[in-house]
Amino acid sequence: MAQVFMPQFGETVTAGELTRWLVSVGDIVAIDQPIAEISTDKVDTEVVASSAGPVTSLLVAVGAIIGVGAPLLEIGSGTSDARPPERQAARPRSTPRARRLASECGVDIGSLSSPSGTIRAQDVPTHRPTSVQGFHNDAPLSAPSGTYLVQHSRVRQIAARRTRESLSAAATAWSVVEVDYSAVDRSRQTLTGQWRARYGHSLTYLPYVVRAVSLALTEYPHLNAEYRQDGLLVSESVHLGVAVDLGAGGLIVPVIREAQTLSVAATAITLQALAGAARSGTLTADSLAGSTFAVTNNGSYGSVLTMPIINQPHVGILSFDAVSPKPSVVTLDDGTLAIAVRSKGALALSWDHRAIDSAYAAKFLTHAKTLLETTAWDVTIPS
Repeated sequence: MAQVFMPQFGETVTAGELTRWLVSVGDIVAIDQPIAEISTDKVDTEVVASSAGPVTSLLVAVGAIIGVGAPLLEIGSGTSDARPPERQAARPRSTPRARRLASECGVDIGSLSSPSGTIRAQDVPTHRPTSVQGFHNDAPLSAPSGTYLVQHSRVRQIAARRTRESLSAAATAWSVVEVDYSAVDRSRQTLTGQWRARYGHSLTYLPYVVRAVSLALTEYPHLNAEYRQDGLLVSESVHLGVAVDLGAGGLIVPVIREAQTLSVAATAITLQALAGAARSGTLTADSLAGSTFAVTNNGSYGSVLTMPIINQPHVGILSFDAVSPKPSVVTLDDGTLAIAVRSKGALALSWDHRAIDSAYAAKFLTHAKTLLETTAWDVTIPS
């Protein structure tokens, strides 16, 4: 008799919720075969069998919270009375997020395929549900004619709880500056063709903003901190969480480690890698843990001004909003004023008034703005 235990998914993960069994009592399992799905606040992950044989007992109920090292199921040593898992036959491999999204959208995961061989969230077609099922049972919920109900995913449930808790806990204030991105434009225009040829996508404004914000946080470290009752826990390194939209899969915030040490080019490459891993469902729990500040890029969807909610226990979060051509008053070389078209956009900071005051927040934003406007952005494409 052997037991399979709850694994350690990351240094900061101590427990998770068992959201789905992938085997039943009597199924024959092989070593490394997925047997259960575990959901943590960071990521959804599969647990695999550490030994082979028939499943003799499921020790945990779906929905239970399990600590690291706790037993999940038992596997016997004989196979004479075991039955093969017919329900798994001919089903493609898929990620937990893809299976959950397919279930929410009423899509048969077995009918899907993927060029990679593994069904991921982006491979699942989404549509309006034709029927409504209860959240915690199979009894249908009534809905008025002409309406339909979209069930809350686990990601949405976590976001709802955390945002409400943040607004209740923090003394949230908001500050905004407008940035002239002309210096960034000159750098991007110089590199656009080379960057696209090398990496297959454009060099956007975001890595410049992340670079400037990271440097500004080293000058104003009380924003790169956690609020505690006995003081601020200030981090000497900037571990920057950058929000990635997963569409119907929700929002996820992977972390750029030591962001203050990365060049614009290295930041851009890291951002692309993290976003790709987030959308393919291959991020690890450690990739989502340990952030000290966060940036959300609402400008990519055309938003011109956003007041984001602080991710507790952070003391600040910055929204990078849309950059667009605007008429602007500029000072000419001879000192006279003129009207010219400039690329401009807002940087909006939500900050916790328990931790800092408005002058500190304004100085941080002004420093980030000055870096973006006055830096000679000499970006070198890695060889």
